[in-house]
Amino acid sequence: MSKIKTGIIRGESNEYYHSLTNIDTKKPAIGSSSIKTATDPWNFIGKYITGDIEKPGDSDAFKIGNVFEDLVSNKPEEYSKIYIVAPKCDKRTKVGKAKWAEFLQKSNGKYVLTQAEDSMIAEMVTSFFAHDIMSEIMEKCSPEFQVTFRHDAGAIFYQCKTDLLIENCISIPELGINEGDRVVIDIKTSRDSHLWNKKSIIDYRYDLQEAYYRQVMAICSHPPKHFLFCFTSKTYPHATQLIKIPDYVVEMSKGQVIKLIGDITQWYGGKLPKIPETSEIEITDYELKKMGLIEG
Repeated sequence: MSKIKTGIIRGESNEYYHSLTNIDTKKPAIGSSSIKTATDPWNFIGKYITGDIEKPGDSDAFKIGNVFEDLVSNKPEEYSKIYIVAPKCDKRTKVGKAKWAEFLQKSNGKYVLTQAEDSMIAEMVTSFFAHDIMSEIMEKCSPEFQVTFRHDAGAIFYQCKTDLLIENCISIPELGINEGDRVVIDIKTSRDSHLWNKKSIIDYRYDLQEAYYRQVMAICSHPPKHFLFCFTSKTYPHATQLIKIPDYVVEMSKGQVIKLIGDITQWYGGKLPKIPETSEIEITDYELKKMGLIEG
C-alpha cells in the first residue's frame, strides 16, 4: 500500500477517503462521523474497533445527498455520468425482468434514482443556484470542491473533507463575513422544510462537525475564518438557506471534540471504558416534568 498522504490533498476519491476508517486498516483515520459516533463510546468501539456492530449501508437519504452534492459541483453536461433514472417496469413479469436487467447493465455503477427522486433533485439544484448568495459565490469565488485535510497524529490520522472551500469569499455582512475571508461551506440536504434546519443541526450534532473540521484544518495550517452550512430542502418549495452556528456554541463543542479525540486514541490503544455494574440514577426537574410527575 502506498504511503497515505497528509496535509492538504486535492483530487482524492470519496471511496479512498472513507476506506481509511475501515476496521482492517493498519493505521485508522477518524473523521467527523467518527467523532459524532464516539459520543456513545461502545457504539464507536463496536463499529470502528471490534467490528461487532455492522455499519449501516448507504441509505436513500445518503444517496440523495451524494447525488445532489455531485450535481452542484459539476456542469449540467456531466450529470449523465453521475446518475441514471430507473425505468418504470413490472419486475414480476418476464418482460419487466428483462427490461430491468438491461437497465442495470447500463447503470454501470452510477447512482440509480427513481423518476420521483430525479424530479425532486432537479428542483433542489435549481433552488441552490437560484439562491442569491450561493449563486454569486459559485460565479465569483471559484470555490474548490472536495478538498481533503489529513494529519498524522501518530497512532491515528485525523481527516476531514470540505464540500466547498472558498479562499476569497464575497462579503456577506449578515453573517459577519468580509470580502477575502476564507470560508468553508458544508452542503446538506434536509428532509423537512427550512423551518427545521436548526433542529437538524442540534439532532445531528453539526456543531461537532464544524469544531472538528476547524481543528483538523488548523493543524494543517489552513484554518477557515468562517464555517457555514448550506441546507436545501427535499420538500416543496425546496428552499436553500445558509446557516452559521454561533461562535460560542462552536467554542464549547471544541472542548468536547478534543476530549473525544483523546478518548478515541485511548480506545484504539486498548484502554476501553468500563461499564459500572450498578448505578443509582438522578432525575432532574426537567425530566420529572416530561414524566408528568411535577407541573411547570
